[in-house]
Amino acid sequence: MFKAMKQLLLGIVLILGASTVLLVSDYRGRAWNRSARDGEPAAALQGKVRAGEILHLAVLKWATSVTNDETHEGLMAGLSERGFDAKRGIVFHPFSAECDMPTALSVAQNACGGEYDLVLSISTPMLQVTARANEAGKVPHVFGAVTDPYAAGVGISDSDHREHPAWLAGVGTFQPVREAIELTVRLRPEVKRLGTVMNPSEACSQACYTLAKETCDKMGIMLSRVTVDNSSAVYEAASALASQGIEAFIIGGDNTVESAFDSVIRAANGAGIPVIGYASPYAEKGALIGLGADYFEVGRIQGQLTADILEGLSPADIPVENVMPLKCSLNKNVLANLRETWIIPSDLEAEAAEVIGGQAIQ
Repeated sequence: MFKAMKQLLLGIVLILGASTVLLVSDYRGRAWNRSARDGEPAAALQGKVRAGEILHLAVLKWATSVTNDETHEGLMAGLSERGFDAKRGIVFHPFSAECDMPTALSVAQNACGGEYDLVLSISTPMLQVTARANEAGKVPHVFGAVTDPYAAGVGISDSDHREHPAWLAGVGTFQPVREAIELTVRLRPEVKRLGTVMNPSEACSQACYTLAKETCDKMGIMLSRVTVDNSSAVYEAASALASQGIEAFIIGGDNTVESAFDSVIRAANGAGIPVIGYASPYAEKGALIGLGADYFEVGRIQGQLTADILEGLSPADIPVENVMPLKCSLNKNVLANLRETWIIPSDLEAEAAEVIGGQAIQ
């Protein structure tokens, strides 16, 4: 079993890592070969770059959260690596909606109103509101940290990934939901009931829940859920779910819940059950396992893609693909407070990118 787990994680890392490298290499290889055509939104932007003019870039986050923040940091790094920073006359204008839709709409409308040369959005909700505000295509738009861009309702085809608005480009990052649940079962084979807290109005959250439900049904596991519509309701929802006898929380792909992730951890600690998260930073926040994208790397890929566009590549020619630079983090400190036995095999610990805590493996 442990060997299978090791092979599973290694296989995922190798396959997805290779796909990411090939994707970015393909973009970069074509960067100077296909400039935006006259009339395309990116043509004016690229003209300013060639003329050495100052550029104003709006960076739109849905919330202050671990995945949004790490993506933002990686985005800045990716652009800087290609020379697009303050030294080159790039002025960044960061905005965060803090999970408030009216604020998000206002920010997106402002960003797409003509004051900025390029808009960079982080998260599914910010992709959606920015795409709606930019329906006329007045400004090029590059997105990242989006679970399922094909289901986001912004005109991206799931069958032909080159079919999308000519001014829109970016990458999707679908959380490893199935792999996280399989990993949960390997740490506790007798697990029969899991729980999740979600905001059903978020397309990214709904996509993750649908896959989680399908996976749990196939594995004979009951998946209970409680829904919320704002971050202040997360603790009460998580506590109610914990009182129903679930054996672990599975959390991820939901911006509302992530912004109140500490509330989930508090409820889980009170019940003596672990949290399994679809993002590696969750382990540092108190989850037993964080299995998901390295969001710094996701942002870096978004930054490299943005640099390709600034250097001459037309967004219209870029396929929207899914990239998953996978990272697994473990928090062994959680084990001591659990009401039931959960075992982290040494194989998994050896493969993890980050291990928190020095407690001996059970």
